[in-house]
Amino acid sequence: MKKNKNKNKNKLNQKIFILIIILIFVIVGSITLTYGFYASKFDTKISPVNISSTVKNFSLDYSEGTPTINEPDILPGWSAKKTVTITNSNSSSATYSLVFKKLSNGFTNGDLVYSGTCKSGGATVKTISETAVPASGTDLKIAESIAIDGSATHTCDITFKFKETNSDQSTNKGKTFTATLGIA
Repeated sequence: MKKNKNKNKNKLNQKIFILIIILIFVIVGSITLTYGFYASKFDTKISPVNISSTVKNFSLDYSEGTPTINEPDILPGWSAKKTVTITNSNSSSATYSLVFKKLSNGFTNGDLVYSGTCKSGGATVKTISETAVPASGTDLKIAESIAIDGSATHTCDITFKFKETNSDQSTNKGKTFTATLGIA
């Protein structure tokens, strides 16, 4: 009789032990799922200094903190440089085009121009000849079919200039220029 009592007590202890293990798994699972739900909702990180974006297998960094140049009240002789760093995050080589993602140019007579270079490790991979900035549009090509090796980085410097012509340029007085650079 005592053996039966011990046997029943052992079975009861085993059942309690199994229930405790199941309860622990349920609690740990609930905590994990709850954390995953809220972490995915609220885990956002925004950097106000550098703006980066990813297009396909490329990442872009704008050293001035923004892809946009916005210049009101430009005078003849003005110039500004925009630097874009493009990284191919894929191991395969690829090509990209440097573009004006969005452009609004009120200047006339071709007096507002751009030029530039794209370099990789100090070596020039693309030279952008001086060209008049188009009037306006989206996804307008600056330089096309620039080859980039896998896991490589290019630094593109684009210089904008309002040419001094030593003649009457009053037709461009009060004009504005806004451009957002990117790749396609």
